[in-house]
Amino acid sequence: MKGFIKQTAAALCFGAGLFTAVGCYHYREIVDPCWPERYNYIARTSVRDMHNAQADKGHILDQTLWNEDFDVEKLKPSGIARLKYIANREPTPSLMKLYLQNAEVPYDAADSAKYVREQERINEARKKSIMMFLSTQLSARTGTTYLVEVHNYNQPTYWAPWTDGALENIQRTTRTGTLQQFQMPAVSNK
Repeated sequence: MKGFIKQTAAALCFGAGLFTAVGCYHYREIVDPCWPERYNYIARTSVRDMHNAQADKGHILDQTLWNEDFDVEKLKPSGIARLKYIANREPTPSLMKLYLQNAEVPYDAADSAKYVREQERINEARKKSIMMFLSTQLSARTGTTYLVEVHNYNQPTYWAPWTDGALENIQRTTRTGTLQQFQMPAVSNK
């Protein structure tokens, strides 16, 4: 047992020195030195990318004027209200992009070029009426430039029959002054 501590300390120092000089390189080849951070970053970016894609689509739908907002080429009151909502939003960017749903024109199979020309003519007339209205808004006078793009998205609609029942219940119970009871959607346990 003579010199056990001295020999053990010498072996540990030699082993640590050898491991430091040679072992770290081979160790890093075997394991992932960035183990949790690398995979956490990939998980974060996948969630962010999905969220950003949904937010971008929602922004486009929020900034869109639909076919229902026009009487052929002229803005309806609903279109004017939509443009006021968009133009008076704060903070106002220097370049604001608006979207216009592609005009619905009856299709003529005999002359498809006429169909395309008529669609483009209506879209251009709608863009012109949008720009004329936006030029009267305060945001246009303060330096906001508007860009109108045409897209082929359909206006999102959601069918939910239980909301109709809830609205009918509100109307029925509001008149009588009784307590409102909302119909819950059916849930199956399969």
